[in-house]
Amino acid sequence: MTRTYDMRKRNRASEATRARVIAAAHRLLNRPDGGSLTLGEVAAEAHVTRATIYNRVGARRDLLKAVFEDQGARIEFDRVLDAMETSDPGEAVANTIRESCRAWSIMPAAIRRTLALATVDPEIRHLTRSYEAARRQRVAGLVDRLFTSAVLPGWTDRDYAVSTLAFLTGFPAYDQLAVHLDPATVENHLMRMAIRAVGIPQVPVAPGVDERAS
Repeated sequence: MTRTYDMRKRNRASEATRARVIAAAHRLLNRPDGGSLTLGEVAAEAHVTRATIYNRVGARRDLLKAVFEDQGARIEFDRVLDAMETSDPGEAVANTIRESCRAWSIMPAAIRRTLALATVDPEIRHLTRSYEAARRQRVAGLVDRLFTSAVLPGWTDRDYAVSTLAFLTGFPAYDQLAVHLDPATVENHLMRMAIRAVGIPQVPVAPGVDERAS
């Protein structure tokens, strides 16, 4: 009984340390001058040793993967994936744009920092590209449903449609518009871009947005 209790206590302590390390990495990502997410930087921020990170999380790639997966959980990215599976493919596009805007608005500074680091850090670049490839694959599945349901007109090129919708539901497009626009207007603009770029039928704009603003 004592042995079981001790094991549970150690497991709880291990999980708490792991959570503290990941939280420290998030704090660094939220700072413009937060470094490059090296093990040393994260260890210092979490007030633990590099050996502790190795023992509780793993090597740097394991740490980065854990941080990015936790980032996805914090912004509830599963809701974006669920939106893509909406039964009506036209509504799925609208729901995906809406949920993408919601997700990107939660921690934009950290996501922006992650993408900036990806331009100079091979390990971060490898992970971000793998996540983006998976997201694009899901968008491609949605586009195929749009064609199968005859939602997209015959003149629409599939690869163009995939690239366009992947861009319009990605963070860079949201972030660029969010510099000068409120979230509801950003969503409205992206909806209209989707309609006009690939021929998707009219979808509802965000509540409270003046349609003439676009």
